[in-house]
Amino acid sequence: GAIAFGDRGGCLSNAREGHREGVVTELIYRELESVVSGGLAVLAGIHVEGITKEQITGVVALCEEGAHRIAAGLREYQQEQKEEKGGNQND
Repeated sequence: GAIAFGDRGGCLSNAREGHREGVVTELIYRELESVVSGGLAVLAGIHVEGITKEQITGVVALCEEGAHRIAAGLREYQQEQKEEKGGNQND
């Protein structure tokens, strides 16, 4: 497993010896750091017995797609919150 964590100042990353999930945690962290206003931690543990290089590439691509979706959802939610707060001020 691995973890990537930090705040706007930078990202610290740590992976267990012999593990490569740090690629995934850092990828997701980098995607989400501009959307999250405070601290952020991304933890991942992926185990597939006998995984091939092609499968690893596929897993990383799926994680990247998931991170894009999460970031888009957070941006949409934040926009809705801004609009809602702005609407309340005009009532």
